[in-house]
Amino acid sequence: MDGDGQGPVAAAVNGGHMDEIVTSTAALLARRRRRPLLLLNVIEVGHQRPLETSDEQAVVRAESILAAAQKHVGDRRVKVETEVCQARAASTAIIAAALRHDAASIVIGAHRFLGQHECDLGFTATHVLRQSPVPVTVCYDPIR
Repeated sequence: MDGDGQGPVAAAVNGGHMDEIVTSTAALLARRRRRPLLLLNVIEVGHQRPLETSDEQAVVRAESILAAAQKHVGDRRVKVETEVCQARAASTAIIAAALRHDAASIVIGAHRFLGQHECDLGFTATHVLRQSPVPVTVCYDPIR
């Protein structure tokens, strides 16, 4: 399904084991749709600190995660953009970034799919699926 957005395919990466499949899937969609790929990493800031607080270690980690994801895209003939943002919750930041960039779609990972009849995608994936006006593709890792 194509989205209404004329911008990139947005892929949310967090340094977890799902990043490779999320990145690969998003790169394939971006190439097929002839759109750029936006690799997005969200630094979640707890309520005990002001949202604008800069955490250099978190920024370095986010940039490392994005570099690894960008390396995984490799030579797939897709223009790659990266973005790091800070938010209280990754889910709202992913949706906000997709809207800000007029994204065609969002690709997100979920590692908690429990099998044929049970489905728990986790908070972030569930919130993005329920609240995003942009089409969402969920890549999951079944637990057996």
